[in-house]
Amino acid sequence: MPPRMVLLEHTLPSGEMHFDWMFERPGVADGPLVSYRTFQRPDLLPGGSHMLAERIGDHRPTYLEFEGPVSNGRGSVRRLARATVLALDDSTPLIWLSIRWESGTEQRWKAHPLPAETPPAPDGEPWIWTRLS
Repeated sequence: MPPRMVLLEHTLPSGEMHFDWMFERPGVADGPLVSYRTFQRPDLLPGGSHMLAERIGDHRPTYLEFEGPVSNGRGSVRRLARATVLALDDSTPLIWLSIRWESGTEQRWKAHPLPAETPPAPDGEPWIWTRLS
C-alpha cells in the first residue's frame, strides 16, 4: 500500500482552530506520522503558494483514520481530506513531496526550515512549504 496522508481540522478547547497535516514515510509501514501544524489548508492552495507550518512531534498512525476528541482534553479533530504520497525525498535539509488528494488533484511541494535567526514557534520548528504545482 502506498504511504498515506491526512489533513485534520483540530479545534482546541478554547475554540481556536488549526490544521494538522500528517503523512507516512515510504517504506515505514505503521511507523509514526511526520506531522505539521498550519493555519492554511494545503489541499486548497494554488500552485506558487507559500505556507508556514510548524514541525511538531510525530503522531501515531491511528490519526490517519481517527476523528473525535483528543486525549487529555486537547480538543477534537475532524478529517478534511486524505491523500496518497506519490514521492517523498527528505534526505537533505529540503523536503520534496508529491501527493494525490482523494479528489484526484495532484500536488508537488518543496519545504525547508526557516533560518535559525527566525523567532522559534512556541511548540515546533517553523518550515516554509511551497506548492510547486
